[in-house]
Amino acid sequence: MQQQIQIESTGRGSFWRLTLGGTVVGWANGYPNAVAKRDRYERARASSSLQGAA
Repeated sequence: MQQQIQIESTGRGSFWRLTLGGTVVGWANGYPNAVAKRDRYERARASSSLQGAA
């Protein structure tokens, strides 16, 4: 099972950090943008894992 990408507050205004296993994988301005970016990243990760399994 793959780890989930986490959304964490930076404590600096509306900036949010996306992490995977403690490694920063992205940044977003605003929580709704962070959720949308996480969803895009998760879809991309799922499609790349499916291609590797074929």
